[in-house]
Amino acid sequence: MDQVAQLVARAQALLDNPTATIQQLNAVYYICIGRNCTTERKIRYMLNSFVNNPNSYRLRIESYFSEKKMENEKRNYRFTRAAAGSVIMLHDKNGRPVKVTAETLTDERAELVLSNPRLAHNIERIPGTEIKPKPSEEEKAEQAAAEEAAKLEALAAAEKAAAEKAAAEAAEAERLAAEQAAAEEAAKLENAQKRYTELLGHKPGNRSLETLLAAIAEAEAEDKE
Repeated sequence: MDQVAQLVARAQALLDNPTATIQQLNAVYYICIGRNCTTERKIRYMLNSFVNNPNSYRLRIESYFSEKKMENEKRNYRFTRAAAGSVIMLHDKNGRPVKVTAETLTDERAELVLSNPRLAHNIERIPGTEIKPKPSEEEKAEQAAAEEAAKLEALAAAEKAAAEKAAAEAAEAERLAAEQAAAEEAAKLENAQKRYTELLGHKPGNRSLETLLAAIAEAEAEDKE
């Protein structure tokens, strides 16, 4: 149901309600016409016309709700749920009478209502519009110190991580070098064992590489003689 259809239903309900007040009737009248009226007979006549031919009022109504939407987006206050539909009568700072409704509520009027202890419970701040107090010089200094400490902590953590990474890489390189050296030593021993067996005709047993090389050199020298 669009806004016009909803307003038609609202107007019809008011027309059917013998206890409807002129303020309630006028609220719909204002949306349709764009101004207030204090004559109930005139209001009821217009509302009947609106219910029978709502499209003739559509542009004005859509314009009204569009304006209200823009205003609501900028508002900081609203009526509480318990006070929805209420009409608050008070006087402004200049002593002029002011009628405050959900349709006419502005921040200035909301603050005027809030300044009255008897009426303040009707208005509430819209969540998310609270004004955050500016930090004091001491709070700014504390925040700056905390940010600087966080930076230093992050830098120290980064340096520690880099040192741990370098140490791990060095240890890995050393391990790989040791494995390569051991592999080369094993290959030399295996070759020496084969050569020893070829020259002397029997296996060398558990002789060390140094002993094998010496025995091989001696055997090769004898063969040359």
